[in-house]
Amino acid sequence: MPLTDSAIKALKPEKHRRCKVFAGNSLYIEVHPTGSKSGSQFNTAFGTAVATADTIIARDENGRAQISAPVQAEEIANKGYVDTTEEEAEEEAAELRAELAGLGQTG
Repeated sequence: MPLTDSAIKALKPEKHRRCKVFAGNSLYIEVHPTGSKSGSQFNTAFGTAVATADTIIARDENGRAQISAPVQAEEIANKGYVDTTEEEAEEEAAELRAELAGLGQTG
């Protein structure tokens, strides 16, 4: 949710702890118990614009994860890969059902 100037001014502190109000796109306003406010950007170390050995997921400028087709069994898959694999499995199952139905008629 985008925070307007009046919404930021209306933020009230909690008695004994800081609180964060998220504004989207990794930005937040931190409200301190004293009433002071500070804006910041939360750590995006786990999702960066470029996938490297030190990052988990590459993200585009809107924060959407960019996931490629898996290479190893423990890797996650993107929707396109899952849909294609599911379609192939359904086609193979239909072929096997047809083959079994043909075997049952000749016996």
